[in-house]
Amino acid sequence: MGNRAAYNNRLFLVLSIMLPAVLTLLLIAGTFFFLFIPALETDLLQARREMTRETCNIGYNLISEYYQRYQNGSLAEQEAQERALARLEALRFGPEGKDYFWVNTVEGGMAMHPYRKDLVGTDMLNWEDPTGKQFIRDFIWVVRNQGEGFVDYQWQWKDDSTRIVPKISYVKGFEPWGWIIGTGMYIEDIHQRIANTTQRLARVFVLIFMLIVLLSIVIILNGLRIDKHRQLSEQALRASEEKFRSLFETMTEGVYIRSIDGELVESNPAFQKTLGIEGEDLSSFNISQFYSDPEEYKRFTTEVEANGIVSNYPMKVIRRDGTPLHVLVTAILRNDDEGNPTQVQGVVRDVTETKELEERLNQSQKMEAVGRLAGGIAHDFNNLLTVIIGQSELMLLEKEKIGEDTTHVDDVLKSAYRATELVGQLLAFSRHQVIVPVPMRINESLRHLSKLLHRTLGEDITLRLNLQDEVPCILADPPQLDQVILNLCINSRDAMPSGGELNVRTYLIPPDGKKNIIDGILYDSGVVVLEIEDSGIGIDEETLPHIFEPFYTTKLEKGGSGLGLSTVYGIVRKLNGQITVQSTPGEGTRFTLRFPAILSKETKTSDIHSQEGVENGGTESILVVEDDRNVRSITIRILRQFGYTVHAVEDPVKALDLVKKLPEPVDLLLTDMIMPGMNGFELMHKLRAIWPTTRLMMMSAYTPQQDGGGKEENLTFGYLQKPFGPAALTRKVREILDTSLESSGKQKTSGA
Repeated sequence: MGNRAAYNNRLFLVLSIMLPAVLTLLLIAGTFFFLFIPALETDLLQARREMTRETCNIGYNLISEYYQRYQNGSLAEQEAQERALARLEALRFGPEGKDYFWVNTVEGGMAMHPYRKDLVGTDMLNWEDPTGKQFIRDFIWVVRNQGEGFVDYQWQWKDDSTRIVPKISYVKGFEPWGWIIGTGMYIEDIHQRIANTTQRLARVFVLIFMLIVLLSIVIILNGLRIDKHRQLSEQALRASEEKFRSLFETMTEGVYIRSIDGELVESNPAFQKTLGIEGEDLSSFNISQFYSDPEEYKRFTTEVEANGIVSNYPMKVIRRDGTPLHVLVTAILRNDDEGNPTQVQGVVRDVTETKELEERLNQSQKMEAVGRLAGGIAHDFNNLLTVIIGQSELMLLEKEKIGEDTTHVDDVLKSAYRATELVGQLLAFSRHQVIVPVPMRINESLRHLSKLLHRTLGEDITLRLNLQDEVPCILADPPQLDQVILNLCINSRDAMPSGGELNVRTYLIPPDGKKNIIDGILYDSGVVVLEIEDSGIGIDEETLPHIFEPFYTTKLEKGGSGLGLSTVYGIVRKLNGQITVQSTPGEGTRFTLRFPAILSKETKTSDIHSQEGVENGGTESILVVEDDRNVRSITIRILRQFGYTVHAVEDPVKALDLVKKLPEPVDLLLTDMIMPGMNGFELMHKLRAIWPTTRLMMMSAYTPQQDGGGKEENLTFGYLQKPFGPAALTRKVREILDTSLESSGKQKTSGA
């Protein structure tokens, strides 16, 4: 009876404590889970919708900023649009930085999408979400009827394309450019946050409930409380260990634990995959054996032991199969209870691809800078050569008339024209050379050059042509392409002093949407590939990055100028192509050229640079605008000698002042392209507004398309490339003056 009474008393005591606590706990839990959590979810959803709207406005304001810069004239419209799209494409925000902007057009096209570049420029009006909703039309409807607003639809989850979840996007129209800027959010993000919050609250309530149970058990039996506490501690420890183990095994970055001596103790699958030791016995490896530079590894180890931690230390490691990798290593020194170092824990991140991209970018920027320098040098030299050639040819004409010896003048002219060829190579490298591209078949050029190549290469080198049938046309200047092929083949010949094989291949990469890309541009017609591979001595790793640089040569003792491969590089880039090189010392070199394929048939063209040698005079009036005094002087002298009335000034401002003073329009404006303050295109536009009937002619060392900056639009003008002599100048002037304004309007530029 006593035991039963004691039991009843304890039971009553337990119930009197537990029942109110449990009921209170249930009431609080009900309030949280059925009132607070739904309200919180609604508020979070509304806040996120508002955030999405404000984020879209940020993108809208960014576009408006570039539009204002276009309006105030600091940027051209196309450049302003391109910069705005580039800024939007780079912006990331939201959970884990995965949310982004996109830009459609009001006609349904895709103007920008950071993850689907293949959609840019395509018509998306009939795009449907997985439920069949044409949400692109909803975007356009909202913008046209409301200016901005939300659009609900179903879309694939950002981390799992097989999951279809609700998504809300906010779109806003930018009327000046006809754009629709949008960004979105996943309802799943809100649900996930609420679910996480609910789980945490559930854990809290469960913990409270367990504490109540534990306290009740303490009242009944203090010993059970201790045992229960021990059990809970063990469960928590196991959960923590399992959590750590799961994280350790699934991390994408390599994690390792090593002894102070470098012996591997433990590592995760990512680390083993990085070093190529999957499934191996870790105890057989010392981490030092994977580092390519032992001294660098010693410095790294010393720094870890001295500072206790090292973050993102750049290292070069060698995989088990010998493949070199660039990695960033973060390491922490672990000590025992007495402060003695026992282990090193590290994280290894493979940055090989990033490193290679950085190196390619640096090389591209360097080549671009050198190209601009080469173009500038060529421009100045052409001005000097114009004076030398002009004066020499005039002197030659005078001496021939009076029967004097012209040998010394001929020598000067030959040297000047040789200098002109060298300057042309500089212009080809800097992509400022005038070329006349036509549709042509690269196979035909190779067959045409084969006999010349056989003679050039010599009997000890075997030339093999492996040309794929029906390779499409490319857009190229035939002489320029011949120069590219000859330069590369001669370069290969020099790499095979004892003879060998030279294999020339062509083939088409079909438009499969994956490999037919040149410099990030997708060519729907495919890419034509030309490979020139020799079995020569190869190029060492130190020399390879510099071979396309101008004046860089390994053939100084043979008289090499260092312009051969740089000229090839410039011509290929000018033709919208790409050239790469692969070489291993002792195993040969392969140059790979890629050009956009076109569907046009090849064009039979005559030599566009043929000279007729006809000198033409006239009595018309000509306004010459040239900032170089010597070039201006020889131009005036030539034109006046051939009967023209010449007005000459040194800059566009003085030219416009002179225009106001002349009683009638001149027949021809002859202006330099590059001048301080105002270039030739701007002067042409201003003069055309004053004198609509005056013909226009440009002279420069650069192509009009390169340096006009788009300002030549709607202008009809002739073009004369420096350096030039009296015959070329007078012939071109006569050609422009004899062309009617109506017929000249059919073509924007005409080359010299």
